[in-house]
Amino acid sequence: MPKLNETELKQRIAQGQLANIFFLYGQEDFFVSKYAKEIIDKVVAKQFESFNLNWFHGDKLSLDELEDAIESLPMMADRKCVVVQNLDIDGLSKSDYEKLNELLKSPNEMTVVVFFANKIQYDVKKSSRVKTFLNFVQKDGIVCEFTIKDKSTLKRELCSRAKKESVELDMPIAEYFIDRCSMNYGILIKELDKLIHYVKGMNQGFEITKKAIDLCCIPTIESNAFKLSNAIVQKNYEKAFLLLDELFYQRQEPLAILGALDMCFYDLYRAKVAIESGKTAEEVQSDFGYSPTRSFAIRNAFRDARASSTVQIRRYINILAETDYKLKSSKADQQLLLEQMIAKMI
Repeated sequence: MPKLNETELKQRIAQGQLANIFFLYGQEDFFVSKYAKEIIDKVVAKQFESFNLNWFHGDKLSLDELEDAIESLPMMADRKCVVVQNLDIDGLSKSDYEKLNELLKSPNEMTVVVFFANKIQYDVKKSSRVKTFLNFVQKDGIVCEFTIKDKSTLKRELCSRAKKESVELDMPIAEYFIDRCSMNYGILIKELDKLIHYVKGMNQGFEITKKAIDLCCIPTIESNAFKLSNAIVQKNYEKAFLLLDELFYQRQEPLAILGALDMCFYDLYRAKVAIESGKTAEEVQSDFGYSPTRSFAIRNAFRDARASSTVQIRRYINILAETDYKLKSSKADQQLLLEQMIAKMI
């Protein structure tokens, strides 16, 4: 069977066109879990779950027990379901990997096997074993990868979800919300639900504003690091130190802060060199393999690159490298080292 997208998988589940094997994975763990549950619910009636639903966790998987579960017959039903959650395919021994492949060659027709990964990520490009296994499953089963949705889709879905709760969220505010919190739909939904309860409880006209987002939603380290790098480039001393204080208040590790800043200035350097070479943001994104979750980063870098010279950006990167060495080799106070770094950069 061909690899399905989310729409095709949703349609198959709704129509009851289920394969014997499913493999669901991807960056959007919210949807991985959602559709795994829908498949399970379609196969197994609630009152018979104790008989017809077997659940295995990848780190504790016994191939013998999995085989018994797959081969055993359902009770008081036409089908049963066997679930394998977060299987580390690369971590399997050679014998277990071969046994798993052999086991899935001709599974019991009354058993639907669902593999889903909502806590681990598979790198199909780098892992030949994962790629081979997915191709194997795809021959007779269904494989579906849930990639991060683009920002336009996320904005529409967030605005629509807010509207269903009689709360107004316009598109520019939705974009600000995404930039502050995440491109991950699961995280955004949790934060949006929090915002909806907040504006309703505060009786603020049932409208989500930037102020409400700033009050209720904790920004990602990447979001604050981008603002911090921008403040450094703009020579805004006060804003830079306020943002650094906010990161420390969130109990972010100094090395994590430095790592996020590194990414921002590498993005800036790539954008600057690309502009000088007549390259576009799309070309840089493709050449350097930026994931969909970071496409905004290179666009922002192109926007801000003109504020600094190439020489200046190289100086920033050298200071970051020096601070990285000090953090890893010195016993000096790490917060102080980062503060000194900001002062030197500005």
